[in-house]
Amino acid sequence: MTKNKPRKKIKKPNPSAKALASGRYRQRRVESRKVYRRPKQKRVALKETESDG
Repeated sequence: MTKNKPRKKIKKPNPSAKALASGRYRQRRVESRKVYRRPKQKRVALKETESDG
């Protein structure tokens, strides 16, 4: 069995105006950063409240 190789991140030094206008390029980076910052406990608590509501 072959190991799953991590995907190579493609860094775009100059995103197109179209991508910036749609907000996709910046949004993606901010979202991923948020996930890393949030502690696990907090996440579980949020999930619980969601299921209750």
